[in-house]
Amino acid sequence: MTGKEAADCIRALGLEKGTIAIEKGFLPADAFESLRSGLPDAAFTDALFILEELRAVKRPEELALLKEASEHIIGSMTAIMRSTPAGTATREIAGNIGLSFWKDYLLTLDYSSRRLFLSPRR
Repeated sequence: MTGKEAADCIRALGLEKGTIAIEKGFLPADAFESLRSGLPDAAFTDALFILEELRAVKRPEELALLKEASEHIIGSMTAIMRSTPAGTATREIAGNIGLSFWKDYLLTLDYSSRRLFLSPRR
């Protein structure tokens, strides 16, 4: 959805004079400008802190997935440390960690929720 389309939706809801919380760090500048010009009577505030608090609350299944991902990451890093000889350059170690990690896992973007998910390769 473009900034203009979002402004049209907000106007259709009768909220064009309200306060609109946005994530400034994630909202493209042109989208913000479209919102601001399309909703001249609206006030804009940064939603970062509110959304971070909401994202910090996890359901049990989310916690289980985070724990599983963390265990796999730690396992991958431990394997790299055990197999890396003394004197190896940090850059080489980092490359090895990346290769070890990404050969086992996929990072997937869910376009509908705009979230990234880590899942084992199958």
